[in-house]
Amino acid sequence: MTCPDRYAQYLLDVIPEASLDILSHVEAIGEQTNWDEPETALDWHNSGVLALIEAEYAPTPEERQAYIDLAFNYFKEGFDYPLSALPYGLLLNLIGEQTTALNQTFSILLQYLQPY
Repeated sequence: MTCPDRYAQYLLDVIPEASLDILSHVEAIGEQTNWDEPETALDWHNSGVLALIEAEYAPTPEERQAYIDLAFNYFKEGFDYPLSALPYGLLLNLIGEQTTALNQTFSILLQYLQPY
């Protein structure tokens, strides 16, 4: 199964009533994402989301942990993309790094909102 297909299948699993518009949008994102060699912050973010999806379906705790570690690293690489800051901060919080999570996530939020 391709990365965009896996992403779309997950959406259908959690939101069975997902519209064709949403699925088409996911397909377009998937086609624009460099899955094999992420380069942009958005590529890193999308790869992190996919790693979390794979973690949810992992058959063993070891595989689940490996995918969570991968997602953590992907979100860290894509931290400049505001949507990566949130899952990265949540993962930091889960491993007990609450202060770091709060400082980094709040910092990126302020940078994002500053033009407004």
